[in-house]
Parts: sequence; structure tokens; C-alpha cells
Amino acid sequence: MNPDQARINMISQQLRTWNVFDEHVLSLCQQVQRELFVSDEYQNLAFADTEIPVGHGQLMMPPKEEGHVLQALNVQPHEKVLQIGSIGGYLTALLAKQASHVYLIEAYQDLLEAVQKNIAQLRLTNISYIQGDINAGWQADGPFDVIVLTGSVPSISNDLKNALNVNGRLYAVVGNAPAMQATVYHHEEGGIWQETILFETVRPRLPHVKESTQFIF
Repeated sequence: MNPDQARINMISQQLRTWNVFDEHVLSLCQQVQRELFVSDEYQNLAFADTEIPVGHGQLMMPPKEEGHVLQALNVQPHEKVLQIGSIGGYLTALLAKQASHVYLIEAYQDLLEAVQKNIAQLRLTNISYIQGDINAGWQADGPFDVIVLTGSVPSISNDLKNALNVNGRLYAVVGNAPAMQATVYHHEEGGIWQETILFETVRPRLPHVKESTQFIF
């Protein structure tokens, strides 16, 4: 496999054909070496249009979904990002290239250490690595301008809503299989929330998600 050619093909055949046209996002996907974040076992899938196992039942997003999410969130250089769930670290690296700082929360220590090792190859220094989950480990660093949930949830908790600044955006895959929606929530002035559904998908649950009715939006 020629990684450089595979990256070009990934962008032209997957991202662009899925309406990812933001040149900044496409440039980031060209720059950041996706193969660094894929285990040797799955190197043949590093640029494929598929999810890739990263351990503990978690899956790396397909490239077109990563591009779509970045395009929709439109992260700015002054913004602070919370990412819950590491899913290999590639998305973390892309976000760190855009944001002022990324707080990465991961429930499993071995996954967190692997991501930190992989990202060290890119010499990115604006990432904090924290063991925690959707329920704990991130609150002290809020509020945030952007929140990214890399696994699915039944709906969005008030704790997450309250951790997002005005004009902030939150990305999550919401619902129950087989009908889940990748959605961006926009926190507008006056406590108004707007929802933009990006695409239909199915994602594994984030670790330690509570399935109770306390998740309301």
C-alpha cells in the first residue's frame, strides 16, 4: 500500500463524494497520517470506508464520517474542545490541529496510553489526556466551545448541555440501534438550541452511558 496515494483516494472517493468540500478539512485529512492510528492488525483498512476496531468494543469512524463531523463543527483556533472517547486518536489529532486545546477523555487506560503514544509522533502539545468517561473526569475543565461524543448515547444530558458555551456546538450519535442519527446541537443566545442532523449511522455506546430516562434534551 502506498499511503500517500491511498490518502488521496480516500479524500477524492470518500470525503468529496459525501459532500465534504471544506478545503481546510480536506487539507487536514491530507496532512495527518491516518495509518499512525491504526493497529498493525488492521493496516490494510487504514484508508477504507469502514469502521476499525480499536479495543474494548470501540470503533474508529469511517473517514467520510470524520470529515463530515469536522466540517459541521467548524472548530476555530481560539476554541476549547472536549472529546469523550478516543477511538484511536486520529479524530483527536485533527481537532487539535484546529483548536486551541483538546481535552481527551477515555475510559480505558490502555487505549489512552496508545493514543498518547501515537499522537506524540505528530508533536502536538495542545492535548490533555484524562482517564474518565461521559459521567466524570471532564467537568473541572469546562465550559467548552465544542464537545464531541465519539460513541452513541440515548440522548443528551443536562450536564453536557451546561458544559457548552453560548455559540458552542456538540456532536453526538443519538438514539437506539438500528435508528441512530449523527447530530450537531448548536447552543445559541437566550438558551435556544438548534439541531442539525448530519446523517444516519449506528455507533457503539460510549462506555458507562446511563440508559435511564434522565437523559433528556
